[in-house]
Amino acid sequence: STTGLGNGCPVTTSTGVVVPVAEAGTGGFTIPISTPFTLAASATATGSPTFCWEEADRGSAGAPDSPVGNAPIFRSFDPTAGPTRTFPKASDLLNNVHTIGELLPSYARTLSFKVTVRDVQAGGIGVANDTISFRVAAAGPFVVTSPNTGVSWPGGSQQTVTWNVAGTTATPVNCASVNLRLSTD
Repeated sequence: STTGLGNGCPVTTSTGVVVPVAEAGTGGFTIPISTPFTLAASATATGSPTFCWEEADRGSAGAPDSPVGNAPIFRSFDPTAGPTRTFPKASDLLNNVHTIGELLPSYARTLSFKVTVRDVQAGGIGVANDTISFRVAAAGPFVVTSPNTGVSWPGGSQQTVTWNVAGTTATPVNCASVNLRLSTD
């Protein structure tokens, strides 16, 4: 539910601040358990927008690393100029580290997120938000089985990479193709 909209168009407040239009994307999809994901927003803004993604689930209180039910599993971070956020943080994934309050979903559930757009402009800041929800299925996770540790390959050589789809090609995930990328750093 986007706030601050007039028929899907930005509106101007009595102080002259233009309220941005925020769009969190289309939800309703399903991801496998223990799978990182990226959410991307868009905004119609007149100034310099920043984006803050936050999990909007309200679940039972408990230990941050032992969620149950619909408890939130991702923390909020400072707003950024970029409209996308990877869950957990991409730097944690690349360095194989864990930040408290950032957990991959380990059981079937629904996840809900809110993006807040703050548009800094002459005369003030316009603020709007939008939400997105999707499901986590008890399928997966998809895993690269070989190689799955650090390797050294000669430049220009051909290598074999194998993976296990772990049920992610079936309903409800329905992943029909794979895009593997090699990071050389």
